[in-house]
Amino acid sequence: MPVFFESVWVDVNIDNGSPTSPVTNPPDLTGVPSATSGAPQHWRFMINRHKRSISVCTADGSARLVPLEETYKLKWHKGWLPYQLKNLPKK
Repeated sequence: MPVFFESVWVDVNIDNGSPTSPVTNPPDLTGVPSATSGAPQHWRFMINRHKRSISVCTADGSARLVPLEETYKLKWHKGWLPYQLKNLPKK
């Protein structure tokens, strides 16, 4: 379960979505939504660092790089439904 991770903000309220109804992809990978986008908070950690990966520290004390497409495959909470993100922006 992720505890700490790279982000452009100090906290994130993350929505799950599902494989058949995934979360909305960000328009870019800056982590900063435009003023008119009404961006979901998960965009805060969808940032192009470490070759499209972010550092994630988990509750078991481990840390690793997680590719952005695999961030939703992590078990964010007890009822989380894991799936892979697709069609993320190039930059």
